[in-house]
Amino acid sequence: MLRCDKCGLVFSPGQLRYGARIGLTSLFDGTIPEPEGDLEEELARVLEALERQDPAEAAKDVAQAISLVLCRPCRNRLVKDWDVAGPQPRH
Repeated sequence: MLRCDKCGLVFSPGQLRYGARIGLTSLFDGTIPEPEGDLEEELARVLEALERQDPAEAAKDVAQAISLVLCRPCRNRLVKDWDVAGPQPRH
């Protein structure tokens, strides 16, 4: 039984549905701020925090792929919320 990943609607055979794939990646601007206070203490704090962090959660901070199956109302809500239907600025 296939369901909408957002609202849980059960799709009937042949019913219209949409697939969405979202790729999230962290970006780095090349700047590392200078730590306030002692550098050695800051490094020790960062290493301790990394040791406590779940590796799977840490990986999500770097890159994550999300795949969704959506019904039409949820697809329309996604498009409206992200305003992806409007004109896109050129960079």
